[in-house]
Amino acid sequence: MKDDNKTKKQLIDELTELRSQNAALKTSITGSISAQLAIEELQHYAESSEFAENVINIVCEPLTVLDQDLRVVKVSSSFYDFFKVSPEETMKQLICDLGNKQRDIPVCGLQFGMKVRIFMKC
Repeated sequence: MKDDNKTKKQLIDELTELRSQNAALKTSITGSISAQLAIEELQHYAESSEFAENVINIVCEPLTVLDQDLRVVKVSSSFYDFFKVSPEETMKQLICDLGNKQRDIPVCGLQFGMKVRIFMKC
C-alpha cells in the first residue's frame, strides 16, 4: 500500500514499529560493542599476564610474586632450583611458611642471606 493511501493510524502504527525496531537495533549494537570491548580487554590482560609470566621465568635470581595476603602466586623457575622446592609445596603458601618455616622471616623482614625482592600483586 502506498503511503498516501494509508490512514493516519496506519502511519502512526508503522512509525511506532520502526521506532521499536530501531531501539532494538541500538540495544543490540551497544551490547555487541560492549562485548567486543570486554573481549579486547580480556585479550590485553591475557597478553600482559603472559608477558609478565615470561619475564618472571627468565629472571636468573629467585623471584617470588605474592598476593596482598603474602601468599605465593608465582615464582621463577630459578626459585625452585635455588630452594630445592616443588610447585606443590610453594604455590598459595604464605611466604613465611615456605620451607617448613626454616627461614626466619619476621613479618617478612627477609633474612635469606641474599638479596630478595618482594612485589605485591594487586
